[in-house]
Amino acid sequence: MAKNYRLKGHGSFAIREGWITKALLAIQEYEKQNPDKNFFSKENFNGADSLGVGSNMALSIKFWLRVSGLIEQKNTHLTELAHIILQYDPYLENDMTLYFLHINIASNRQEATIWNLFFQTMSNLEFDRQKLEERMKETFESVFQTDYPIHSLENDCSVLLQMYVRQNTEDIDPEDNRICPFQRLHLISRHGKNYIRETQFDISGYAVLYAMKKQLQLKEPLRGHKVQSISIDELLQGCNSPGRLLNLTRISLNDALDELQNKGYLHVDRTAGLDMVYIAKNLPDKAEQIVKMYYEIGE
Repeated sequence: MAKNYRLKGHGSFAIREGWITKALLAIQEYEKQNPDKNFFSKENFNGADSLGVGSNMALSIKFWLRVSGLIEQKNTHLTELAHIILQYDPYLENDMTLYFLHINIASNRQEATIWNLFFQTMSNLEFDRQKLEERMKETFESVFQTDYPIHSLENDCSVLLQMYVRQNTEDIDPEDNRICPFQRLHLISRHGKNYIRETQFDISGYAVLYAMKKQLQLKEPLRGHKVQSISIDELLQGCNSPGRLLNLTRISLNDALDELQNKGYLHVDRTAGLDMVYIAKNLPDKAEQIVKMYYEIGE
């Protein structure tokens, strides 16, 4: 039976500034010349030479591309989302691009297990490194009920913090490519020895819409049909919900829903305490098309 979780798939490397851009451009060029070949194949030295990095780092880049939805699971060709980003924001200058990728990573329980468990279960209260590890161990054992390498889980906790927590600004060298671009989102901040999940008060409705669409798509195989409605409570606290993945309060979620309703993407029914959200019939079926809508229409 295949494992339904993964630990330390990143090889102890958090995503670094420039990695995603370099990889997408390199794979795009390689696929033009070798449409039937795999960029990360042994024939291509697992992509290491093309990326100008060591083999372990190349495997880490491959992992991050896959869990963020930029390469296919099996053949590692660029996905539709990757092509959209290459067209509109190849250098990841727009923070919304990072929100889209973050949603993919944090909702990927099978491949980015600790990321998913953290954003699903870790509260907004302050925590230190020890409390983080203890909570992730408790949650992991409760969810998967299996033996696991404790060191790998602890390493994932370390890499997660490296990925999202901005270091002391006085110590940052703008040329240091060890900085992770996801730190720009301020999803986790540091206060002395403690950390806290930062509430997102003014987030674009498109990030919420993208997360909502992916949340609804997870329900469709269970219900056997297209799902077009969801409660606000589920959007706030449900599995892989915008509220969980994006650190939203009920107020910030409702603000985003009102923005989306004004744009005609959905209808919010708050009469008689229903608090239900109905997706517009003309909204694209694929979540990737919401990303394209954002780039083309903007705020």
